[in-house]
Amino acid sequence: SLALLEAAGIPGFRNLEACVETVALLLRGALGPKGPAEPLPPAVSRRLDSLPPGLQSEAVSGAVFEELGLARPRTLLLDSTDPLPEVIDLVFPLVAKLVSPDLPHKSEAGAVALGIASREELAAGIARMKASAESHAPGYRLEGVLVQEMCRGLGEAIIGITRDPLVGPVVTVGAGGVLAEIYRDTATRPAPVTLEAAREMVAAIDGFAPLRGYRGHPEGDLEALARAVAALSRLALDPRVEEAEANPVAVLAPGSGVRMLDALIRTSQHPSGSSSDHGRRTEPGRVLGGGDGS
Repeated sequence: SLALLEAAGIPGFRNLEACVETVALLLRGALGPKGPAEPLPPAVSRRLDSLPPGLQSEAVSGAVFEELGLARPRTLLLDSTDPLPEVIDLVFPLVAKLVSPDLPHKSEAGAVALGIASREELAAGIARMKASAESHAPGYRLEGVLVQEMCRGLGEAIIGITRDPLVGPVVTVGAGGVLAEIYRDTATRPAPVTLEAAREMVAAIDGFAPLRGYRGHPEGDLEALARAVAALSRLALDPRVEEAEANPVAVLAPGSGVRMLDALIRTSQHPSGSSSDHGRRTEPGRVLGGGDGS
């Protein structure tokens, strides 16, 4: 049987262990990133140096992603103890979210308010979110209120980084928002990836067909999405980054780029990038943001 497989050009193994070990070696080498990885910008490394281990808030995570070149809508971070400013220097309608490391799934906690049309609605929405979050997670830590201009793209994507116990750091891109967990339409590669590899990943997603102009649908800026995948994948170079996720990422018209609408990072104090849940595998869109953005 092995001779027949070999003659046909099909690898054959006498046992499962030998097969798994061979595949592991392939993943470490031939299937890994090609060429030297571009280092993290010094500004990103400095931000990571200042972070305590654990799940970071959206405000902190979004600032790290912005240093990597991922844009987000115009944003205002309000102090949770100060009165609401008389003038909100943003264009309505707005999105408001509670900033707390204890609320990774903000929509489940009622900590997101959409379509806010006035300052009065913003004040009412913040009060409503605080009450809902306290009911959902009594004693949660509130670090502020993130207010953003609403942004609606032509489609949504998810970009995530995890550390697989066998393969190492991997980056995943797929259809984003609330659909990420339903369709599982994703592409995954060892991280970091080059821009060329990121383009191949984006091209492999069936859910992005409308953004390629399928049946007259307006085309989206998939080149900007590929750049965002490559940029975010560089966080894998820092072993303290256990997980990172932007979901959803709004894909705008060609030339207009993409906008991250939610961002989360989990960091570790261990140089190896492992934590107390060593060996745990995380699928993007499940442990982190889960599509709570605007």
